[in-house]
Amino acid sequence: MKIGYLLLIAVFCLQTLACKSGDLYKKDKDLSIIFGSGGGFTGATEQYEINGKGSLIKVSLPGDTTKLPSISKSQRQYLRQLVNSDSLSRISYNTYANMTSFIYLKVKDKPLYSFHWNGESKDLPAPLFALDSFLNTLVK
Repeated sequence: MKIGYLLLIAVFCLQTLACKSGDLYKKDKDLSIIFGSGGGFTGATEQYEINGKGSLIKVSLPGDTTKLPSISKSQRQYLRQLVNSDSLSRISYNTYANMTSFIYLKVKDKPLYSFHWNGESKDLPAPLFALDSFLNTLVK
């Protein structure tokens, strides 16, 4: 009888360990983020891109880019924490409007998440609001 209980506990422990959620990406260089807003009467887009090395660029028009100061290692680590948040992975937020804000997350150039909303961040779910707020502090 004791062997049955021990076996049951061992199976439970193994299942728990197997279901542990890990980081969505292991190396900073694997992550790239595109964020900004666009639309309206002119359809103009203000877009920013952060690559895995922390380089930050502004894309005004296709081919018209401006290099901005790179983000620090501590900022990359905080960004990693926000992206790997379990609560962010549970959000599906794609609401388009006349003016739409967006965030695209890619790992090794493969889409991971994409979020779109009406340009006002006050109604965003907390994890998405935190990510959007942090990204916008990087470009101000």
